Amino acid sequence: MEQNASQNETMPSIKLLNGNTLECYPHAGDIPERSSRPYFEPERRRLFEQNAYYLLEHADVIMSDSRMFLAEAPEVNGLIGPGAFLHVTPPCIGAYLEWWSIVYPQSTRDDAGKDALITRLVGHVNHYCIECNMVYPDGSICFYREKNDFDRFYNSLRATARRYHQASHIYEAYTFEQVIDLLHEYDAKVSDPQERRVKVLEQEVARMRNMVRTVQEDHNEELRMVLSLFDDRLRDIKNAHESQKREVDAQIAELQRQRRNFKQQYKEGLITQQEYQGKVKEISSQRTDYEWGLKDIREKPLRELVKDNYKLYNIFSEYMEEL
Repeated sequence: MEQNASQNETMPSIKLLNGNTLECYPHAGDIPERSSRPYFEPERRRLFEQNAYYLLEHADVIMSDSRMFLAEAPEVNGLIGPGAFLHVTPPCIGAYLEWWSIVYPQSTRDDAGKDALITRLVGHVNHYCIECNMVYPDGSICFYREKNDFDRFYNSLRATARRYHQASHIYEAYTFEQVIDLLHEYDAKVSDPQERRVKVLEQEVARMRNMVRTVQEDHNEELRMVLSLFDDRLRDIKNAHESQKREVDAQIAELQRQRRNFKQQYKEGLITQQEYQGKVKEISSQRTDYEWGLKDIREKPLRELVKDNYKLYNIFSEYMEEL
């Protein structure tokens, strides 16, 4: 939370992930209490699901008003099972918008790659699966989806929600229903629908760029984890190869010296052309044996690690070059 200083007073504010700062409005009276175990009626949760895409399309409007941004989304996420409890801090609307658009845009696709916004994540303690609500653009809902990466999805949503937990508690915020009503009023006043459409498309382009970025970050993190697991083995292979290479380089240097010597003997008439060619052929064969032997020092253990995974072979090879 930021404090933006003006001439005679300090104006409370929050800083969003896109860099914008929103002025906030402290409660005039007592701060309303919130339940430690929030519950939302199915009708309100359904209203949230029905308007999920509507909210995303109006992200620019919501992200310009802290009272809209901090409005509580009527949905609860978290863990269930022995010793677990549901997350007691429901994300505000703005947190959902940032999660969908900036933090983890993968939350806007189903497993088949179709558009679908995740609105609810409930994971079992053993993390074997997720109970997940996904809303499609036509309003239909997929209530359950098995997945093994609950932590990645849920922790990113939880971290985003936590950014605004204190602010949503101490500053004024509209109700979810008020936000929807205000957005309808905004739409009724839009003078240029085409301009509004351009805004929505710009937001979609930004979201897709963020998706590419987060996918790449996930890939890099997974790659780092894989390389860390095999780091010692890859270093052993490289060290063995470099040690053998020094010996092979010395052997090849000796073969080159012998070849020059035989060439000089041939020029001086000490050996015949047939004898010289035989010596050169023998030297070339020895050099090939040395080079193939050196290659095996690296290739055999490396291929045993990756089996038939040629993509992993290339990754390991590049990594060893950088060691």
